[in-house]
Parts: sequence; structure tokens; C-alpha cells
Amino acid sequence: MNWYFKPRKKEIPFYELIGVRKFKKHLLNFFGENYSQKQGWLPLKNRSENYNEAFKKFINKTKQNEVVHLIVMLILLILSVETLLEGKFLQALSVVIINIPFNVYPIILQRYNRFRIYQILKIDRIEQTPGD
Repeated sequence: MNWYFKPRKKEIPFYELIGVRKFKKHLLNFFGENYSQKQGWLPLKNRSENYNEAFKKFINKTKQNEVVHLIVMLILLILSVETLLEGKFLQALSVVIINIPFNVYPIILQRYNRFRIYQILKIDRIEQTPGD
């Protein structure tokens, strides 16, 4: 499953096109600027923790968060299909609409952040296709 988590350079322009930066800004406004640091995902300036190690922990946390949102997203998609088959179009549509900000965008944000951290750490595991 490691292939799934590899950031792909060609994904980034699409994420930016659909507004991942705006979503991140609103999320940070909601939770607070230092949410990741308070959770221990990123190093605080007064900690003695190695920044590379802290960023690697953060990469793992993005993977965990992505899996959780994927599972919930799939469950909600199954529920929406089931609801649609029962003839309840508006209810199915509302589940799909709710799924976007609560699961799809967080998945995109995890992938976007992971790519940026890989770039910072110069990790060569970023998948590139010819022409990227």
C-alpha cells in the first residue's frame, strides 16, 4: 500500500486549482494556527526534538489521517448509494455533499502536506512521471 501514499508531483496543480490552500486556511482558522504543534505532530521551537524526525512523524500522521478519512468516505458513499437505490435522491445527494468538505478535502490536504514535507526533507520517494 506504500505506492498509494507516495506523493505525485502532478497532483499538486490540481489540488491548488480546487482550493486546497483556502481549505487549509479555513481549517487553521477553525482549529487554530498551532493545532499541529499542540498535537505533537510538528516540532515546537522550544523542543529539542530533531526537525527531520518530527517531520517524519508528521508524514506518518498524515497517512493515518488519510486512511481514517478514506474509510469514512467509503462508508458514506455506500450509504448514499443505498439511499439512492431506495429512491431518496435528496438524502443521497446531501450525504455526498457532506462527504466533500469532511472527507474529500481532508484527504487532499493530507496528500498536499505530505508532498510539501517530502520536498522540504528532499526525500526522493516522490513519484514523478516523465515530463514532470
